[in-house]
Amino acid sequence: PYTTLFRSATLRVMLTRRSLLLGGLAAVAGVTRARGASATLSRALSLTELVTESQHALVGTPLDLVGQWENIGGHDRIVTYTRVRVDRSIDGRPPSSSEMSVRPLGGAVGKIAQIVPGEALLLRGQSAVLFVEPLSDAAFVVTGMAQGHYPVLRDAAGTPRLRAHALSLRTVDATSAVRLLDGRSVADVERPGWI
Repeated sequence: PYTTLFRSATLRVMLTRRSLLLGGLAAVAGVTRARGASATLSRALSLTELVTESQHALVGTPLDLVGQWENIGGHDRIVTYTRVRVDRSIDGRPPSSSEMSVRPLGGAVGKIAQIVPGEALLLRGQSAVLFVEPLSDAAFVVTGMAQGHYPVLRDAAGTPRLRAHALSLRTVDATSAVRLLDGRSVADVERPGWI
């Protein structure tokens, strides 16, 4: 099987799928090498780690979202400051205010958007169980990125349940917080002593 990459009146280049794939991989490797090596390590948090690393575990509802540019690690990045209404605490450590500012990475400023794979995606009006840790005196971040964010969705019987980010479930074992919390009812995680 051949793929036509370029066709003109005088030149026609034919490549096999294998050579096309190898060429693409070589090009990606060259670009990566030219930029310098960097990596991010992501690992599944246990429920104990998620709770211990968080200052608060709560049910909250995002109200307003404002994207802006910030310099993070020497690079300009888009972040989204989200005003979250605290509906209730689920770990016995309620925040001092009925609202808090939560800052996930990514978002949009004007016509420019940035997506950060694995980051929590807070949606206006979508209640969620959030595990948060302080970023500053005025803002929090979601602990473990998407591992600390569980949108609350109703099942067929109308019971509100926690739902983990689909990508988080692909590579984690049965003892991770993501596996233990996904599908649990909100009533389960609000019981004293469960978390």
